[in-house]
Amino acid sequence: MDRLLIVGAGGHGCVVAETAIRSGLWSDVFHLDDLLERPHLDVGTRVLGSISDLAALVTANDQFVIGVGDNALRLRLFEDLKNHVKAASVISSESLVSKTVSVGDGCVIMPGAVVNVGAGLGQACVLNTSCIIEHGVKLDSAVHVGPGAILGGDVQVGTRSFIGIGAKVLPGISLGADVILGAGAVAVSDLHEPGTYIGVPAKRLMPH
Repeated sequence: MDRLLIVGAGGHGCVVAETAIRSGLWSDVFHLDDLLERPHLDVGTRVLGSISDLAALVTANDQFVIGVGDNALRLRLFEDLKNHVKAASVISSESLVSKTVSVGDGCVIMPGAVVNVGAGLGQACVLNTSCIIEHGVKLDSAVHVGPGAILGGDVQVGTRSFIGIGAKVLPGISLGADVILGAGAVAVSDLHEPGTYIGVPAKRLMPH
């Protein structure tokens, strides 16, 4: 089996690592991190070096995934590395993903996530613990759906957008790129303007 390189050894990177280990798909799971000399949490993995060490550490059969929660940084790292190492998606064996779902390279689907018929994920997306992605939902690249969030049927979410913990998007709603839907917020209409939206119904926070 191939080895899996996780870029990032912080808390999110360690959750990605444990999810990968539990899947049993890789012979070894290790990290590269520019700041940490050891994983933030003990999941039985190790940091082999910094990102700049990649060329010296990887082999032809290695695969990589970005274990960074920040959407813009995750997408930038993914774009930087995808031409040098084969990208992998890490899908928890404890998630429920329809066979009809399209999953882009470099995605992470955490335990308890449900992804229903006809959904599509772009590259480097994160579906966090116990979120629900209903039928026909389309996520552009580097979208992060937080724990317990719910996206109703046929929702569309733009690049780098973040759906906070327990937030909800009603069926058929469209969110633009770089939208942050705060924890517990409910999107009841299209939100196209980049920015942070909070409350029920979700309203955009205006800069002071």
